[in-house]
Amino acid sequence: MSTPLIQIFFARPPVMGKVKTRLGNFIGMENSCLLYQKILSNTLADFSQRNLDLYLFSSEKMNIKLLEDMTVHLRLKTSVQLQKGNNLSERMQDALYQVAKKFHDDSPILLAGTDIPSYNTKIAYQAVEKLQLHPAVLGPSDDGGYYLIGLQASLCKDKKLLRNIFRAMSWSHEKVFQKQKSKLENLGFRVATLPKLRDIDTFEDLASYQNERKGKRQLVTKSSRTRYSHQTSLDLSEFYPDIRVILPVYNEAENLPLILKALLEKGYFTEVICADNGSIDGSPRIAERLGARVTHCQKKGYGSTCLKAIDDIRKRGGCDVVLFTDADGSDSMKDLEGILSPTVSGRTDLCLGMRSSKLAEKDALFWHARLGNLLAVSLIRLFWKGCFRDLGPFRSVRWSSLEKMEMSDPDFGWTIQMQIRAIKKSLRIQEIPVKYQKRKKGKSKISGSITGSFLAGWIILRTIYRELRSDS
Repeated sequence: MSTPLIQIFFARPPVMGKVKTRLGNFIGMENSCLLYQKILSNTLADFSQRNLDLYLFSSEKMNIKLLEDMTVHLRLKTSVQLQKGNNLSERMQDALYQVAKKFHDDSPILLAGTDIPSYNTKIAYQAVEKLQLHPAVLGPSDDGGYYLIGLQASLCKDKKLLRNIFRAMSWSHEKVFQKQKSKLENLGFRVATLPKLRDIDTFEDLASYQNERKGKRQLVTKSSRTRYSHQTSLDLSEFYPDIRVILPVYNEAENLPLILKALLEKGYFTEVICADNGSIDGSPRIAERLGARVTHCQKKGYGSTCLKAIDDIRKRGGCDVVLFTDADGSDSMKDLEGILSPTVSGRTDLCLGMRSSKLAEKDALFWHARLGNLLAVSLIRLFWKGCFRDLGPFRSVRWSSLEKMEMSDPDFGWTIQMQIRAIKKSLRIQEIPVKYQKRKKGKSKISGSITGSFLAGWIILRTIYRELRSDS
């Protein structure tokens, strides 16, 4: 290609706890750092194989040698320079100006980040082609920002103009791309755009990226009809945790479509298992049709059907984390990340959703159920010194910890047995407040009546007694 490719990259040194911290809160800081390092290495390696002008700017002086070593390893014809400026706008202005001074006025200058796994030389050359007809080009990211800005060198050499382009720009919000595009257009420049790419800042971003890579999602935004680029070739599956959902089910045909849709659309999970307990309303067929795996347990009991699903996972090699949630829609999917991140990241072995009265919908948890929970957690505190506030069913647990607990309760003593055995095994336990909703349709088989709650309470007390006997 006759037109030169002049590429500026802003890169952070891959230091644990300094990069991708929001993602690190979910998958662990070490994994998020390694993920960023892989994206950075892959991007630089792609550009190192081309005859182009490459400039690498770092925001951090302390660990800049990590980037310098990477350039040596990849045989990049560039040195790492320190960004100059008090904020991102000033640093972008300075980098564009310093590089543009070295080239003719009609040269295209590109500035991009290094955390977009789909950005590559093919897209960079698309930007160069657009700059032959337009003075500016932007590459939008899915979060409302942009991963690339390209300007003709003549614009970059004008310090006053550069200040106006980036003046009063605020970052990290969903309208950054639109605001930057409007500023350029208001200055009289026609702006070309590139394919929308995904920036990986959170686990939801990573999940979406992996699903797009597998072709699991329709990648068209209805509002703009903009397609995501299909050049998601970098495989990041090694950083993707294996999370399975166990959804105990007994005659939940009315609620299953809504609950399964909410779980499956998240894209977080390797699979969702409907642990059917002998439903006669067609629940298993609904679950299979919607894409869930179904296990069948004819022996009645909440614990029995959970144990069957666990055994199914065990026979297929286990996983990283298991999420338990009810099939009636009472658990809010907005709390998924809060429930999962402590166990997936490895900070906690068992994370429990505490149904907060402040967050609960009216009449979501009846008085007799609240009273039973209070009695149960009080007994745990008395006998095992465990400070719980609830026996909520919404919980995540690391697979290795679940195996250590050797769960056995076949009935509604399942939840309290898990909490007691977690204490006995000295596991790390975290309890977080979660929203609790009224079941979507139908009547609860347990808390929906005083009789059902009394029966469940009796079973829970029996479980406590059995656990006490096992201690002696």
